Amino acid sequence: PIALQNIITMSVGFADNIMVGSLGELSLSGVYVANQLQNLLHSLVLGLSTALAILGVQYWGKRDIHSINNLIGIALKFSIAAGLMFLLATLLFPTQILRMFSDEPQVIEEALKYLKVIRFSYVFFCITQILIASMRCVETVKVGMYLSIITFFVNVFLNWVFIFGNLGAPALGVRGAAVATLMARIIEVVLMILYIRFVDNKLNIRFRELIKTNYILLKDFFKYGFPVMFGDIFWGINLAVQSAIIGRLGSI
Repeated sequence: PIALQNIITMSVGFADNIMVGSLGELSLSGVYVANQLQNLLHSLVLGLSTALAILGVQYWGKRDIHSINNLIGIALKFSIAAGLMFLLATLLFPTQILRMFSDEPQVIEEALKYLKVIRFSYVFFCITQILIASMRCVETVKVGMYLSIITFFVNVFLNWVFIFGNLGAPALGVRGAAVATLMARIIEVVLMILYIRFVDNKLNIRFRELIKTNYILLKDFFKYGFPVMFGDIFWGINLAVQSAIIGRLGSI
């Protein structure tokens, strides 16, 4: 279930690429360039999720729910901070960031259409992935898979609606793909929060517990989780650099 969930999560952006591909090479290149930030953020959040799991499963073995909730709060704070940092960077320097991955004005113009909408999905994505990781800590692994399947099909359906202008919606092209993904991410996080609040009976997470910070656990989080996080972050940077090199070869 965990492997399948990760594959489906990555497939959301892949679905955008496939459906936007029918609009032409420039549109496809623009979405590809804009999605490099999402891929980098995904690597960062994956590292945080793994760090959470490393410690969380140990406390689950002792049935120390309070410590697990504290760890979830720590991971959520860093994850949301990362999402906000990416959002702020794309709000302040969108063109400059995209130029790192391509030097073609037409490609950057298409990428901007996509980025101006998709950047608002970053924080929602970060919250969902940490909450899914928190469920893995307590042996509830299938919920992430089911949620990812729902998100994937919602995204594909909304792509069909907004990219091509079906069911009376305007044909938004590249921007429509971003709108569809943003809406799918919002639905995803709402469903995950509802599950944790009303269905899960293991963690009983409450907001007041998440905002507290246990500094001993924070130290352990960095001590045992940082090496894993660094590995995922550098792999994400590696892929981003590779994409920047490919971007200099021309539109695909």
